[in-house]
Amino acid sequence: MNNKNLVLILVLIAIAAISIVAILLTYNQKKNSQNKVIIESSQVSNAYGFAYAGTVICGDGSIYDFELTDSKYENIDKLTLTQRSILILESGTKREETVEEQDLKKIKKLLPKIKADYKERNAEMQIFNFGTESVHIYNYKKNEKVILLQTGAVLLDNNSKKTAEILEILGEYLRIPEDIVFPDKIN
Repeated sequence: MNNKNLVLILVLIAIAAISIVAILLTYNQKKNSQNKVIIESSQVSNAYGFAYAGTVICGDGSIYDFELTDSKYENIDKLTLTQRSILILESGTKREETVEEQDLKKIKKLLPKIKADYKERNAEMQIFNFGTESVHIYNYKKNEKVILLQTGAVLLDNNSKKTAEILEILGEYLRIPEDIVFPDKIN
C-alpha cells in the first residue's frame, strides 16, 4: 500500500469519526432538551423559613413535583435556568401522569408566542404573608423565566394573546385554580 492510499484511508476514517461524533452530539442535545423544564408552577414563601415548592413540566411531557425548603436554596434565582432545571428534576418526584401528546404539541407551539409583557392586576384582597404563587415558562435562550401568572403581594398577568390558551391547557396538569387563572376571563 502506498502513502497516497494510506492518507486517503486515514482521511476517510477521520471524516467518519467526525460524522459519528456530530450525530451523537446532536442526538444527546435533542435528548437533553426534552428533559429540561419548560414550565413551572410554584410557590415561594419566607413566612416560616424559606420554602420553594411546585410542579414542573418537561419537554418530553414528564411532570415532576418538587419542594426545596433548605435555606441554601434562597439564592436559587442566581442559577442559570439549566442549573435550576437540573436541581429541580434531581430533587423532585416524577409523577406517573404525563402531559398528553396533543397538549404537549399545543404547549410547545404556544411557548414562543409568549413574551415578557405584564400588567398588574387589581384585586379586592391581596395576600402579602403567604408568599408568591406563579406560573412561568422557561426561555433558555434568554436565560429568563417568563411569568404567565403571579399572585401574592404583586398580582401579575401576562399580556400575550396566547397566555389564556396555554394556561387553560396547563390548568389540568398543574392544578391551577380556575378562579385564579380566569378572574375576569383574560383576553
